[in-house]
Amino acid sequence: MPNDSEQTRQFALLLTEHQGMLRSFVLSLIPNHPNILDLLQDINIILWEKKDSFELGTNFRAWSFTVARHRVMNERKRLRRSQWLVFDDDVVETMADEDDEYSSEWLLRRHQALEHCMAKLRPEDRDLVEARYTSKAELQRYSSQTGRSMPSLSVTLHRLRSSLRRCIASRLAIGDRQGTT
Repeated sequence: MPNDSEQTRQFALLLTEHQGMLRSFVLSLIPNHPNILDLLQDINIILWEKKDSFELGTNFRAWSFTVARHRVMNERKRLRRSQWLVFDDDVVETMADEDDEYSSEWLLRRHQALEHCMAKLRPEDRDLVEARYTSKAELQRYSSQTGRSMPSLSVTLHRLRSSLRRCIASRLAIGDRQGTT
């Protein structure tokens, strides 16, 4: 039986390993959330606070998604009061119930394809994409650092997103032809 520090280390590894899938899951339940990074941080804090209730060796993904679902539903209640929501709670619950091993596998494959395609980008293009998707302020700082205008960056980002979409689709199609899931 691992000691407390080893359990904490293993839990931290699981939490880190599942961040991409957890983010995708949350985004599927509450798309276009105005503060998605804050919501994910809240979920991570809750997971960390509940780490002693997780039994190592069991399904971390299922456990963390259950915790995330509860936090998202609470957030939806808060947003409903501000009339931000688009989907009814029943629709969101149905979408969450549909998240089975297949969709998890699908998310993992897409995430791996994205990583592969990002690695193929030139370093300056990869930096631009990362600056754009960390925060708007990062993109403005990137613009200042590189001396490129925001409209120029916008055009380049459009081109890069199209290129990444094609690369991901191609990568997934290759995997399908090879019989990988």
